[in-house]
Amino acid sequence: MLTAAEVPGLSALETKVNKIGVTAKETANAGYLKSYTFTGPNGTPIDIDIPKDLVVTKGEIVKEGKDTFIQLTIANQVAPVKINVKDLVDVYTA
Repeated sequence: MLTAAEVPGLSALETKVNKIGVTAKETANAGYLKSYTFTGPNGTPIDIDIPKDLVVTKGEIVKEGKDTFIQLTIANQVAPVKINVKDLVDVYTA
């Protein structure tokens, strides 16, 4: 096995890699589940944001007047998603 001294540039690379830091933010950036700040060897911070998963917690058929909707309740989202069933088909025959 080679040592760092035997591979040109490896020692300098190890020094840079060891200077990379990561911290989890206490409060995620707006619209994200979790945010992390990576700090490079030169001290420049870079944020990495983990998006929220869109998990359906409830689904139901809702009638409003003559229109029918599929209403989906999404975790981590206040307003439900409403899909007009008319938008799902081109031709409907009763």
